[in-house]
Amino acid sequence: MASNQPKHGTQSDKKRFFDKKFILTIVFIAIVSITFNFISAKDTQDNKYNIISETDRTCQIDISVEQPIFSMNIFELVKHIKRNSKELIIPEKVDINGKEYTVVKITGSTEKKVFESVALPNSLIEIGDHAFYGCSSLQTINIPNSVKSIGDGAFSYCTNLQTVIIPNSVKSIGNGTFYRCSSLQTVIIPNSVESIGNGTFYRCSSLKEIDIPDSVESIGNEAFKDCSSLQTVIIPNSVESIGEKAFEGTPWEKNKQ
Repeated sequence: MASNQPKHGTQSDKKRFFDKKFILTIVFIAIVSITFNFISAKDTQDNKYNIISETDRTCQIDISVEQPIFSMNIFELVKHIKRNSKELIIPEKVDINGKEYTVVKITGSTEKKVFESVALPNSLIEIGDHAFYGCSSLQTINIPNSVKSIGDGAFSYCTNLQTVIIPNSVKSIGNGTFYRCSSLQTVIIPNSVESIGNGTFYRCSSLKEIDIPDSVESIGNEAFKDCSSLQTVIIPNSVESIGEKAFEGTPWEKNKQ
């Protein structure tokens, strides 16, 4: 005799139902996200690149503004997220309102973003203040020979940064540029640098030696303060002024006494 009671779905039926519901929810969120990016893409692009010179066709890039993703399919989007979570690529040329401009300056900050590597273009002239502040996963940085100045705190709190080679195009290193880069072991300063700012290498506790080139005329206050592993320092006769507490808290300073 057939039962008139309603049949309840099996566990597998329920699982399939919730799986479909979950997938539909994800698809809906993705559509809303991509639609939002499509609507705001022009504003994002306009805010990201700022024209410096119409004559020279140069611009600066604000790295704190996210890249628009409106034109990507789902596979490109996944690839974009995976790549950009580990690597930041700054383009050399960008299109603004149908015209090509060269990127010569970085502004903004990548604070709280996780990058293991950064690719900078050969057109770059200036790295702005606090550009890579707090990029704690960044281990190495290749600064191109086009760069002339590195801003204040540009790489401060990059606690995994181990090696820095400053190109011979750089004339000045800003205040606190490598402040508290506790894993920094190797720094090569070229013969073009004329000044080392205040607190530039403050508490770089893994730095063991520093060879200051004879182009340097001044070393700022607390420039190498609390570099607790710094044992060897070569200071040329070209240095006319050394700021207060420039080498305080270093083994090199203690051995001098």
